[in-house]
Amino acid sequence: MKTEIILVRHGETKWNDMHRYQGIKDIELNDRGYEQAQKVKKYLVNKEIDYIYASDLKRARNTAEIIGEAHNLEINTLQGLREINFGEWEGMNFKEIDKEYPRLFAQWKDNPASVSPPGGEMVEELQTRVVNSIEKILSQQKQDSKIIVVSHGGAIRVMLAYYLKIPLQFFWRIEIDNVSVSKVVFFDGTPIIKSINCTSHLKN
Repeated sequence: MKTEIILVRHGETKWNDMHRYQGIKDIELNDRGYEQAQKVKKYLVNKEIDYIYASDLKRARNTAEIIGEAHNLEINTLQGLREINFGEWEGMNFKEIDKEYPRLFAQWKDNPASVSPPGGEMVEELQTRVVNSIEKILSQQKQDSKIIVVSHGGAIRVMLAYYLKIPLQFFWRIEIDNVSVSKVVFFDGTPIIKSINCTSHLKN
């Protein structure tokens, strides 16, 4: 018995383009993000999909809604699939954070699992809630399902790190681009990573 989870990162936003931390700020897709969502929709159109889940933040939910048009499926939203809460760093770019929080940001860059942004969330907390959300999805849906999950870069990274048993200190070494597709197949509950960060559909 197997269940396939197709992980999709949301399309681009204005803050992505400006290299600003978004976190749980509800930032919408920009024009390019909508174009990207249409491309990943086309890429997934011929796949038999049983369910679609998404973070409840607009950039993920709207990406999922565009994908769902091709499958006539409703979108199930889960708050647990949100991006990490960056606290006071949300809306800031790397240079601004480095200027205002030089010591803390240096620690974050060296080992992001060792500290949290002021007023924000630890990476371990992010991983726990995202993995719990995936486990909830798996428990609710029937075996042999194909499920699309639209989430965020950090959330997908820590999820893959968990299943690959990669220390959280190095989760950022997993590249997850906007509207990239990654796949995890659960064989009787055992996760097998089939692909990571596929972006071939963006070349069309």
